[in-house]
Formats: sequence, C-alpha cells, structure tokens
Amino acid sequence: MLRLSEELKEICSKPHGKLYSGNKVQIDSIEEIREFKILATVGDIVTLDFLRYEIKPDVIIVDRKTRREVTDIWSEIDRLSSDYDSLQVENPPGHLTFSLITGILRAIENIMDYNRRTRIIVEGEEDLAVIPLICLLPENSLVVYGQPDEGVVAIRVTEDKKILIHDILGRMEKVNGNGEDILIKCGVKI
Repeated sequence: MLRLSEELKEICSKPHGKLYSGNKVQIDSIEEIREFKILATVGDIVTLDFLRYEIKPDVIIVDRKTRREVTDIWSEIDRLSSDYDSLQVENPPGHLTFSLITGILRAIENIMDYNRRTRIIVEGEEDLAVIPLICLLPENSLVVYGQPDEGVVAIRVTEDKKILIHDILGRMEKVNGNGEDILIKCGVKI
C-alpha cells in the first residue's frame, strides 16, 4: 500500500489538467470530451453529471460519498450505470491499494478487449484514483474529476503527465509490504 505524504498533499491538491471553474460545470463546455481514447471519471458528482448528460464514461470510480459524506445520489448513478460491469475495491483515505490498482487494470482491460464499461465502487475513498488512472490508461485518454470548491478538472493522458505521476508515485510513503507491487503495476521503475 502507498500513502500520500504531507509533502505530496499540496502537490496533489492542485489541478494538473485544465480546470473548468464553477459550481455547475456544463459537460459540453469541456473541450477535451470531443476526442479521447478512453474516458474515466473519478467522483460521484462528476460521474453523475456525465451520466445525466448521456455521456457514458468507459471507467467510473465512485465511493458513494460527496465531500466524505454519504450521499443520496448513488441510486441515480446506480440506475444510469446499471449496464456496467461492477467491481468493489478497498482503498483507505490518502492511500493507494493493490485492490484499487487491480480494479483499474481490470476496468481498462474490459473496455479495450471486450468493449465493456466498468464502474469501480470504492470502500473508503476514491480521490487518489486519478494517479493510477494516468499511469495505466493509454495516451490520449481523458480523466475527469471534481476539484472541491473550484469546478472540474480534465486531464488528457500524455507521456509528460505519466512522467509527473510516476514521480509522485515514487515519492509516496510505502506501507504494509512497502508498496513495490503497486509501483511495478503502475510502471514505476524501482
């Protein structure tokens, strides 16, 4: 398992893609959604916004909470994504687990090999899922997530973004088995 250090919290709290400001971002204003290889959303509200707009992300990662509070929007997400394959994973707040990484790898395989969309339901917290998504998705994929009190961030997966994320992963604290399995799965040289 990997844990986000205090030093990295500040780095990870800043948007590393294009920020679309506002309380209610219009999905069609996100320029990047016009062309992508794979679309992934992280977070309950941003996922629901896409599903309501009738854009079905290939991978959705949710934790049934908004701002760490249980939310009543899950039933609508569940209904609008009922045709998705569904995975349950564990991932404590501020951590990345092998369970989450394996779930993301399976979701990417589902869409690339079988054209099956997947929703990953996280027991714990999904916030850091953006990190392994950028490592594991093919280039020109798109990751969209909510930025609290600011709006929505869209990150196009590029080689430069992968290098940045590999650096962040390599600097995360290794706990419980030292996290080398996660680093290897994400392509980080150790």
